[in-house]
Amino acid sequence: MNLMAACIKQGCEIEIQCSGEQENEALARAVELVDSGLGDL
Repeated sequence: MNLMAACIKQGCEIEIQCSGEQENEALARAVELVDSGLGDL
């Protein structure tokens, strides 16, 4: 996952896709990170 390198600006709409054995957990964690502001980086 390379969210930081994507140069996404605040307020943009994004789509997160995950695949694999733990895709549900990975997606939930990615959503949590984005919702939290990625630690306000």
